[in-house]
Amino acid sequence: MEKSRKLGSVKDEDQYYHQGAVELLVFNFLLILTILTIWLFKNHRFRFLHETGGAMVYGLIMGLILRYATAPSDLENGTVYHCEKINVSPPTLLVNITNQVYEYQYKREISRHNVNAHQGNVMLQKMTFDPSIFFNVLLPPIIFHAGYSLKKRHFFRNLGSVLTYAFLGTAISCIVIGVTDFGMATKSFQVQK
Repeated sequence: MEKSRKLGSVKDEDQYYHQGAVELLVFNFLLILTILTIWLFKNHRFRFLHETGGAMVYGLIMGLILRYATAPSDLENGTVYHCEKINVSPPTLLVNITNQVYEYQYKREISRHNVNAHQGNVMLQKMTFDPSIFFNVLLPPIIFHAGYSLKKRHFFRNLGSVLTYAFLGTAISCIVIGVTDFGMATKSFQVQK
């Protein structure tokens, strides 16, 4: 019994390292392909598609391949247990499996027939892009670089439109959002009465 458990853990460990090696191979392949494409675009003065557009196309193709060509592994497939006696959804669920306690937090209710498509696919979970990383890590340097490399004469030539968008656009946005919030709050308050 102990020998079969040890054999199973060695097999799981080998599968884990194999999965990591495949992920590194895919990321390196995409990086090399993108660098070669940028070099090709610069040498042949290809103007129809920017380098970042080519990288996005590569990422899209790789995402489609990973989404539809990889099957979820049997180890990570979840099991649904029926709990008919529970009337309220608990905020946390503690599961004790062989003296190891796992805590799960309630996010939302899902249909049994519409389970997340990449729930059991570790590779697809790692390849899924988190928007908070884009907005908090990647976007600020892009905006800083765009502002830093802006030519002064282009900026001052378009100063009127920049200020118009800055002040008038901000004022219009504040008014629209304020009126919408006020309208929704009064409607919500009237419904509660």
